[in-house]
Amino acid sequence: VRACWDAYRKGRGRYDGEFYAIRQPVFSPGSDDPWPTIPLYVAGVNPVMTAVAGEVADGFAAHMFCTPTYLDRILRPALARGAARANRSAPPVLMPLVVGRDRASLALQMTTYTVPAYRRVLDESGLGAEADAILAAIADRRRTEAAGIIEEHCLDQLGVAVLDDLPGRMRLWTAHADLIGLTVPWYGLDRDAQVALFRDVLRAVERM
Repeated sequence: VRACWDAYRKGRGRYDGEFYAIRQPVFSPGSDDPWPTIPLYVAGVNPVMTAVAGEVADGFAAHMFCTPTYLDRILRPALARGAARANRSAPPVLMPLVVGRDRASLALQMTTYTVPAYRRVLDESGLGAEADAILAAIADRRRTEAAGIIEEHCLDQLGVAVLDDLPGRMRLWTAHADLIGLTVPWYGLDRDAQVALFRDVLRAVERM
């Protein structure tokens, strides 16, 4: 990625390969681009991708479907292993929190991440039985039931925050991550509702 940026900042990017070619400066910020060097973060859920981030990235972006236990016991060691391969220090960890108006909307958002590839997060956090029940409900298209299981048994451990408790949730996660990012649910909310919620989140942050 940095090679691509440099190519267009210092001249014209050009590539001739087996499947495609780039011969025109479709995007060129110019050699006098005032922007600083942008850090490149690699996101991951499982240890292999996390190790790649540790080896080559400026930072690691965890997933909101993550628990403190999983981050500390599984992902941070993987990040350190990758960094050791490159003989460098582990990069910072960014933890995103989904901020919602209530627990039900957050649980519903979390159902969108209940796929087999992510179940290890729950298994490693002592929630294997809950993972079985959630995945079975999703497979049978019983999303409301899956959301109920998440809300009752899993939600407090995941990367979420009810708006009224945002400071407390940020304090919890800053004990495990170096940086905190904030977003809002996309499942079940239209654009206007998302924008309104984002504004309320910004106001909440300003009050901290």
